[in-house]
Amino acid sequence: MWWIVLIFGGLASASDLAERDRLSGELKTLAAKSRWVGVERVYQDLVKLEVEITARAHQLAGEAARALGDVSAARGRYAVAAVTSVEAREVLEDLDTRYGQVELRVRGARLPVLLRPHMPFMTDERVTIERARAQLLGERRFEGWLPKGTYEIDGHVFEVNPEGGMVQLVVE
Repeated sequence: MWWIVLIFGGLASASDLAERDRLSGELKTLAAKSRWVGVERVYQDLVKLEVEITARAHQLAGEAARALGDVSAARGRYAVAAVTSVEAREVLEDLDTRYGQVELRVRGARLPVLLRPHMPFMTDERVTIERARAQLLGERRFEGWLPKGTYEIDGHVFEVNPEGGMVQLVVE
């Protein structure tokens, strides 16, 4: 009898599967309306269920993360979806050509303002920069992805280039 517990112990319950299906439907509905905060909330609820999540749900959650400026989360979600989705793989490749990884820290009494002389046209890129600015102001650090381009923090100019590796900057 113990082998029955081993076999069925890791399976999701019928109620968890029903909840997954309900949340997946809600996720699609919210995504169709571009309600990205709602998509993010529902995706987090799906993850908490610890059941298998469809590639489409991961992809929609990637779109939400991108729309909210969190390229790190978007990349992770698209990477999971890319195992079975050509579309997700293409989006991931696009992100890899447009964004570079950064680690920014500001120490001391300086006001950490992230500047970009020429803001990008693409909405997701602008939102990502605004999110980085807010996090840098609040936490005095930002680790994540920024659109390629030239930036400045307190007179320290740096270039983000997807082919150039991670940019690490500490402003004293």
